[in-house]
Amino acid sequence: MSEIDTWYERIAKKARVTEAEVIGVLADEGIPGKRALPERRRLRVDAVHFAGVKDRQAPDGGRLAQPFAFTQELTTPITAFATQHRNDAGKSSVLEVILWAVRGYSSLASDVRAWMRHAVVAIRVGDQPVLVAWKINDKVPDGCIIELPKLFQLDWAELNGDADAQMRANVHDTVNAYDEVVDAAMRAGARVVDRFANAEEFKRAVASFMNDRLGFERTDTFKRNRHATDDTDGQVVTHDWPLWSQALLIPKKNITVTLGEDATSASYVVETYLGTGWGAAVAAARTRKKTLEGQTASIRRAQERDEADRDMIIAGLEAELAEVESERKTLPEQDNFTALEDLTRRLRRATQAAADADTAYVAALSAHTRLYSQLGNARADEVAAQEAALTERFWHSLKPSCCPRCDAKVDASRWAREDDGQCSLCDSTLAPEPAATAVDVQDEKSDDDADIVQVANDRVVTLEIEFAEAANILRDAERTRDDKRGELDAVRLELGGQTVDPSRRVELDTRIAVLNGRIQERSATVARPADLAAQERIISVLDVVEKESAKLRTRERGDLLAAVSAHIVELGRRLGFRELESAKFGGNGHLPIVKGGQPENFGALTEGEKLRLKIAIVIALLRVGTAAGVGRHPGLLVLDSPASEEMNPADLRQLLQELQLIAEETGLQVITSSANGDLLVDALPAGSVRLARDEDDDFLW
Repeated sequence: MSEIDTWYERIAKKARVTEAEVIGVLADEGIPGKRALPERRRLRVDAVHFAGVKDRQAPDGGRLAQPFAFTQELTTPITAFATQHRNDAGKSSVLEVILWAVRGYSSLASDVRAWMRHAVVAIRVGDQPVLVAWKINDKVPDGCIIELPKLFQLDWAELNGDADAQMRANVHDTVNAYDEVVDAAMRAGARVVDRFANAEEFKRAVASFMNDRLGFERTDTFKRNRHATDDTDGQVVTHDWPLWSQALLIPKKNITVTLGEDATSASYVVETYLGTGWGAAVAAARTRKKTLEGQTASIRRAQERDEADRDMIIAGLEAELAEVESERKTLPEQDNFTALEDLTRRLRRATQAAADADTAYVAALSAHTRLYSQLGNARADEVAAQEAALTERFWHSLKPSCCPRCDAKVDASRWAREDDGQCSLCDSTLAPEPAATAVDVQDEKSDDDADIVQVANDRVVTLEIEFAEAANILRDAERTRDDKRGELDAVRLELGGQTVDPSRRVELDTRIAVLNGRIQERSATVARPADLAAQERIISVLDVVEKESAKLRTRERGDLLAAVSAHIVELGRRLGFRELESAKFGGNGHLPIVKGGQPENFGALTEGEKLRLKIAIVIALLRVGTAAGVGRHPGLLVLDSPASEEMNPADLRQLLQELQLIAEETGLQVITSSANGDLLVDALPAGSVRLARDEDDDFLW
């Protein structure tokens, strides 16, 4: 039995389906079986050239145009661009121009991109020479990819000289050597593979070319959405050369994962170093399974929302049903004419009684209001009589001692004149009065005053008694009125219940039947869609496919990962990570280690330790993959400023020696940069280092 047949059998057994169903699922979902590893094809950079005009600030505050042209042929296994302890001198820009050509995009600084007029990079795919050339206008690339005749030779020194002259002669124009290079290649029989007019087209053109020439296939991966609530919340992303080309670069900054640029791509980048026939099956099964899981999760969430909505609707229907049934219960089944006659008589009597009660209430209210007003007036009269009597007694009791106008004293002789009938003050004749003593007159006056006050008091008492009686009568009349009104309302209600429109009963009965039907319909169990059940069955098969394919991939790799782990420890120590005790490299790119007796993960290490380990991982994978004949790495590695992360000169020298060895063993081409120019010149073979010149102010270009 073949390996594929055994694979089918194991999947069917563990998924509890037939082999025919397994084969059908694999075909329908586009899951490949074991694939033969494509032949490894080499990628090499032969030369790089670019030119432009720097736009810098002059010492006087104005603008200074500085033409530049840079050309370098790469003829040694390791090529380094270096300065004498100076950063920001153009080293990284050279590497970014190269990466722009081989990846289709780069992280070239914005100002440098604006300065450039054109760039030309010569690469070789297998034995096929290729030219990637583009002009740059306002940071936008516009160019082509050209396959050159194998005997075609471009004079790079002449190109550099011409470009430099053009830049100096036309600092304010956009002329460049791009057209001359392309014309020369076409005259020699070159073929344009693809053209591009902007950054996105550039990226697509390079990806299409590299996928085809280097044998890297497109692969779909499932990527979780940002702020995803679970693992099924994501989308399928198609990767091609931008994913695989991550194996070409060890960046200077932001080293957060062992391989590639992010954690999700690490397992795919491993395939470029340790290719397996089952890797594509694992990736395809995982991606398709995640996609279907996301779809089924979406369907389930929709069902849950539907069920929640259904429960809310049922609750509303039940509330409406209770209200309708309550009204229906108050309605009789049919009209009773005898009862209607009796109710009619009762209604007439109740109406008359209510009217009489209203009349009695109005009369009682009128009497109460009248007595209230009279009582108020009597009380005011009583108070006024009391105050008048007191005032008169006060003034008659006074005996003046002087004239109120001239202050003349009233003596005894003046008072004696009053006995003769003359006023003691003004000599006016006093009216004669019946003979009586002063005491008798005063007592008589007091008696008159007392009679007036008594009369007023007696009237108040009489009115208070009458008012109290009127209040009692009003309360009784009000109570009687309310009782009669209540009796009238009760008879009217009873009569209304006996005289219902028959159509209302029919309307309520029909509504009750409709509501019961809707509640029954929505209360029924919602059946799961047949396609959802079938999809879940496919997911279970794909889950087994992924696991079984992963086992075969692990078996295919055999002891290769263990060998890689051993090499990582050895190389890491030699590169200066002296506390490294052990490491276990996984096929997914994870690298748990033991450092100084303590377990650590890659992400928790210092930047210098991570850089050393990342370099060790790449070298180990290249060495083991090449020795085992499973490596698919194109053989190009760009390493930007390794000494920038706390690497001392001795460790840097050791790194360069290791890179030199791996280049000799595997045919790897290394392109790097450093500010330790003297050390690189001393450690690397002649012709390997492009050092910034003093006449250029220690700038590379």
